[in-house]
Amino acid sequence: MFRRHLSVLFAFLILGFGAEGAGAASSEMIEKAKAEGEISFYTSMNIGESKPLLDAFKKKYPFIRPKLTRIGGTAIATRMLTEARANRHLWDVSAPTLIYGREVLKKGMVTPYRSGERKFYRSEFKDKKGLWTGVVLNTSVMVYNTQLLKPDQYPKRYEDLLRPHFKGGKISMDTQLYLWFAGQLRIRGREKGLEFMRKLKAQDPIFRRGRTSQAQAVIAGEMPVAVEVYGHRA
Repeated sequence: MFRRHLSVLFAFLILGFGAEGAGAASSEMIEKAKAEGEISFYTSMNIGESKPLLDAFKKKYPFIRPKLTRIGGTAIATRMLTEARANRHLWDVSAPTLIYGREVLKKGMVTPYRSGERKFYRSEFKDKKGLWTGVVLNTSVMVYNTQLLKPDQYPKRYEDLLRPHFKGGKISMDTQLYLWFAGQLRIRGREKGLEFMRKLKAQDPIFRRGRTSQAQAVIAGEMPVAVEVYGHRA
């Protein structure tokens, strides 16, 4: 009933960390950083989860001002690519979800950076070239409000969402459930997967953007069930 989403860390090519970037910054790198005075961090992570990273960085390097830009979903990769086409290189480090960051990787906008701590990561959480390293692994789950539903109405499987009492705007879905959609087709097979999706559409779900807002809507009693939110939000 859950999927995993990996957010990864990119180092921008223009920054020039070097193909064998070490865990500790060199004195030359620190001097260059002092001259620039700022590091720009683009991320799709929530502020509450990404700000502590920059706070720790600021504590270690007080002479560098971290600038946090939070951009959710597909918008982060779109912005990075749009800025590159306009020759405006405004980010230094980025942490998008891997599926949305692949196009950035394809464009050659990322330089290898091998932190000294990277060796402790499992192989599926990093690439062989050092272009990305996982920083967050999220589980995704279906969540429902136990005060709005009777125990015999609790959805135990996705098929349970097709029951009559979930029809008519009682199911909350994200507008960008691409991974979930692809996963359902992979597990069920294309034909059965599409058949399930058509039946789910007939339930008239409510679409809104953002997994956090999905969870909040269920908690507040606005919606009985959300198809997919991050596990820690649930």
